Amino acid sequence: MRGAAVRRPRGLPHVEPGAGDGAPHYRENHAFQSAAELSPADRARGEAEVKKVEAGLAGIAEDRRTTEPQLHEALVGPGYGPGSISTGTFGPHRTTFIVELGPICVEGTPDGLVNGLVTAEAHGRYLEGTGCVKPVGDH
Repeated sequence: MRGAAVRRPRGLPHVEPGAGDGAPHYRENHAFQSAAELSPADRARGEAEVKKVEAGLAGIAEDRRTTEPQLHEALVGPGYGPGSISTGTFGPHRTTFIVELGPICVEGTPDGLVNGLVTAEAHGRYLEGTGCVKPVGDH
């Protein structure tokens, strides 16, 4: 068929490429939660710290009710300074942690609900000035 037109459904909103859940302006609306890029050396160190944290928390990760003090103590064990560790609680059975290591942030959770796994990741500090704590807000 020569000159056939491509038909597009009407009423579909613009979807920004790479836009999380596909909402228009997703990246623009969440830019305040951007983290600094890590240098290759800091990225390598961050990945090494993630492995160190996972190993240090492996013993308590199987406990479905890990408390914040237990989590804090388990992170001091591998040599992290008490002042560099923040913990929190999310829901009835999930504790979270953040370890601040200069430009590197390691955060995650020992997830006793999923076969004793430790979920952790390394990233740069948040550009909004909140350090390693993810900024919250809305508009």
